[in-house]
Amino acid sequence: MSSINVIIPRLNTAASIISLILLCILFALGAVGLIFNIIVFTRPSLRREPCSLYFLSSTCINLFVIFLVIPLRILSNSFYIDLAYYNIGICKVEFFAFYSIRTISCWLIGLACADRFLHSTANPDIRRISSLKTAKITIGSIIIIISILYCHMIVYMSIKYAINQSGNVVSSCESENDIHRTFLSILYMILYSLCPSFLMILFGCLTLNNIRQRRHIISRITGDNRIARRTNIQLLRMLTAQVFVIIITTLPQSINQLYKTLTANTAKDTLRLAEENLSSKIFTGMTFFAHSSSFYLFTWSGSIFRKELYKFLRQHLYPNRNRVHINHDEI
Repeated sequence: MSSINVIIPRLNTAASIISLILLCILFALGAVGLIFNIIVFTRPSLRREPCSLYFLSSTCINLFVIFLVIPLRILSNSFYIDLAYYNIGICKVEFFAFYSIRTISCWLIGLACADRFLHSTANPDIRRISSLKTAKITIGSIIIIISILYCHMIVYMSIKYAINQSGNVVSSCESENDIHRTFLSILYMILYSLCPSFLMILFGCLTLNNIRQRRHIISRITGDNRIARRTNIQLLRMLTAQVFVIIITTLPQSINQLYKTLTANTAKDTLRLAEENLSSKIFTGMTFFAHSSSFYLFTWSGSIFRKELYKFLRQHLYPNRNRVHINHDEI
């Protein structure tokens, strides 16, 4: 019994420290990376691409995650400061926003995969669907649909009191209905992880199949078409890297949340609660990789992204050198 009393505080301390370190690192990486994402995707060579608009929209959504969700999670997980646990209005709005925003971000990447499929098909009528106009309509529609699918949280979320991993009675923001709590966990797993991942894999495979078929059809490619084709291939590589990270980082947390919901009425001792608390904070922290790592994945996987980033840095870090090149060209 004495050894258990020693293990439980260590597990709780480890959970707080791991969560704090992980979230602080992801906050720093995401804050820098997402700002560079906005700069690069608004460059003239990329902003005309529908896929870039999906990337840019996902980046803007992820800014909300990085600058609002992560700081609030740091205060809640490591310092146990969260107004949502004491004010029912904040509880409803905060968790509705957290669930909706993170889900929308993943779906935008899934829609980018669908856009690459449409753009790579040999049928010109289908290929014309891939356009900036379609992307704008689709982005607006998915934001509205996801918000509607989660709007029931505003009704059912409430402040509850339960025993935590230390054996103390604490408040939490959860659904007041057991059936709704189970439904929400399943819905979150489907919308946040399973469906976007399935769409990414499906349209990714279909896009690769289209590319293989078009290689046998196209024998001559003009200079302009070659540049456009190279841009599309680079965007596909960047998208593939982002898809892989989203699938790896979101699925464990969704499964863990479903497990916690299904065992909510099971009697658990403080040791088991401490173990579940540790695993929950690790899995939750992992999901933020999907929202903060896109810039580094794009830089690693896309030469066109690196090229545009280099141009921007050169223009702003060495303005005099750019002026010399311009004068030399004029001469």
